Amino acid sequence: HPDFFVNESEEKQQEILQLSTLNNKAFQTLSNPDQLLAYVLAAKGELEEGEKYELPQDFLMEMMEVNEAFMELEFDADEQQLAQVKQTVEELEDSLNAE
Repeated sequence: HPDFFVNESEEKQQEILQLSTLNNKAFQTLSNPDQLLAYVLAAKGELEEGEKYELPQDFLMEMMEVNEAFMELEFDADEQQLAQVKQTVEELEDSLNAE
């Protein structure tokens, strides 16, 4: 923390201040899921700085269908349908992890 270096030279205080700022920014990025996702995508070369990312339309449709299936299960519990939805979710997860 910069307060621990008040008796150091001006140059050293500036260095510590810069490191403290970097640490704070890193903490904010890592603790915010949206910022973390953007950081990881940029680090992997999948996202240009400042670029907005959008999920593929087919993925969004699949997620909407899964959500609808879960909502239907809330009102009409059916073990067979639940097993089918779970299998669909697992297949989607496997597909995403493979990519």
